[in-house]
Amino acid sequence: ILLHISSLPSPCGIGTLGKAAYEFADFLHDAGQHYWQILPIGPTSYGDSPYQSFSTCAGNPYFIDLELLRDDGLILQEELDSIDWAAHEERVDYGFQFSVRFDLLYRAYERGRDIEVFMPYSMRLKSLSEWYVQLLAESLGKRCNREGEVVYYGRTPIVAVGTTDMHAQTQQHQDGRLNKVVQFLEVANPEEEAILHNPFADVPFFDKYEGMDMAKALKAALNANEAALTGDNRYNARFTLPKLNEYYLGQLMYFLMLTIAYEGELADVDAFDQPGVEVYKKLMKAQL
Repeated sequence: ILLHISSLPSPCGIGTLGKAAYEFADFLHDAGQHYWQILPIGPTSYGDSPYQSFSTCAGNPYFIDLELLRDDGLILQEELDSIDWAAHEERVDYGFQFSVRFDLLYRAYERGRDIEVFMPYSMRLKSLSEWYVQLLAESLGKRCNREGEVVYYGRTPIVAVGTTDMHAQTQQHQDGRLNKVVQFLEVANPEEEAILHNPFADVPFFDKYEGMDMAKALKAALNANEAALTGDNRYNARFTLPKLNEYYLGQLMYFLMLTIAYEGELADVDAFDQPGVEVYKKLMKAQL
């Protein structure tokens, strides 16, 4: 079946890679279809032909689903309601899309997630959080892009440890501003075993936890934290190390360094210099 993304049903004048796309894929599966052919999905240029794109890598911003951004709190319902989508229901009006969509996308960008919490569920990995915070802050926190234009790029990283900060910070993660991404980290098979004991022998309620493996308790805590955030459309992800050793830890650190380097390229900022720290160094040097 040949059907371009733009032809999918949408209340916003053009088909998107949102709910309708998933529903159509499910329909094809249920109908016994095996192939869905689409046209190129790169950003279009003059004439809006999918075969005349500015980029072979970038995606078409028209295909970003505005209702999903609304559900994530990045676009307000009244902002969507203020636009006369009904006048453009019959066919895609690219001129109209150009005139209204980029303003909405920019508003969503300004309300984006600008705080990243790195939260391992192991006190032994707190130093890894501190290393990642430095990596992210000094590499991507940039005033200007490579062309010298002021962009104020980057997000604020925060160190957290699930074993101590789950209660201390989760109220903010769960109910606070929609401006955070929480990155969980767990060790699937910890080599050291720690057993819980009931220090309150006169309180029968705690007897059921006597002899419980600490790893099981931490796993339950992480699962609950993750499910609570996901259930409220709070952005989160989970890294899992099979074991805590040099091999797997090195893999994760290398992966995180690559993500920072690639993000710097995509954002057009230099991830390999730190001009901001030179300001305080010069001031400090004058006082020493």
